[in-house]
Amino acid sequence: MITAAQWADIDNDKHPDLIIVGEYMPVRFFKNDGKKLNEITSSTGLQNMNGLWRSLIAADIDSDGDIDFIAGNLGLNCHYYTSEEYPMKLYAEDIDNNGSIDPVMFYYIKDEEGDRKLYPSISRDLLAAQSPVVKKKFLLNKDYANATAGDIFPDNKNLQILTCNETRSCWLENIDDGKFAKHILPEEAQFAPVNAIVCTDMDGDGIKDILLAGNEYQTEVMTGRYDASYGCFLKGLKNKTFETIPTVISGFKIDGDVKDMKLITTANNQKLILIAVNDDYLKVFKCK
Repeated sequence: MITAAQWADIDNDKHPDLIIVGEYMPVRFFKNDGKKLNEITSSTGLQNMNGLWRSLIAADIDSDGDIDFIAGNLGLNCHYYTSEEYPMKLYAEDIDNNGSIDPVMFYYIKDEEGDRKLYPSISRDLLAAQSPVVKKKFLLNKDYANATAGDIFPDNKNLQILTCNETRSCWLENIDDGKFAKHILPEEAQFAPVNAIVCTDMDGDGIKDILLAGNEYQTEVMTGRYDASYGCFLKGLKNKTFETIPTVISGFKIDGDVKDMKLITTANNQKLILIAVNDDYLKVFKCK
């Protein structure tokens, strides 16, 4: 599922290129040659970028004259530890042959011998509520507890497998010739899903800063809400890094399920941050 897209000229050839993000996919780059779009993701130098991406903005973050990107992800405050070696995977197939696809998420958990294996992220009862045939296949919970992806999906003729090996939000530095470098944002930026991003110089020091907001209330009951974020102000430093400024100092505190955030400038040159919170009123912050 595509969640965000940006048109941006990444190589200064006067043609806007397309960059898209989504769930269980990398940040994908499509170069515009003036006639058509050609995917160049594999040549950007970005590795292990399959994420659960929520948001994306384009900005010259390091003020070197080219376009960089900030990508909002699920964050690290979740059940799923992901890496290149131990990714999270989504298996999808019609288990009970009733005409509908049954998606099941798996991640690596240590077994009794200490070896990591792919196990389902949901219980036998939850999966059986979706596909009753599971109860016949795994009569006891202890049988299901040892079931791997191969046991639940033995017939992989129509099996779809999607992978996630990166849940951290990051910024992507344009380093030249269509190449990018991934920089992980500070720990405080990983507390919750990042749905909204603003990048501008907010304190007048000539260096761009980053505002993040998010959370996610639309999760299933067993997981519960992702609601650990009250917004995050990242102050830009001279060495292309960012320092988290506490809420009591920055004044930026936003509660709720934030879905979008935009910077506007008024007629008297006042910068305002407009924040759309799901099931709540529009909130406005003034940049001093």
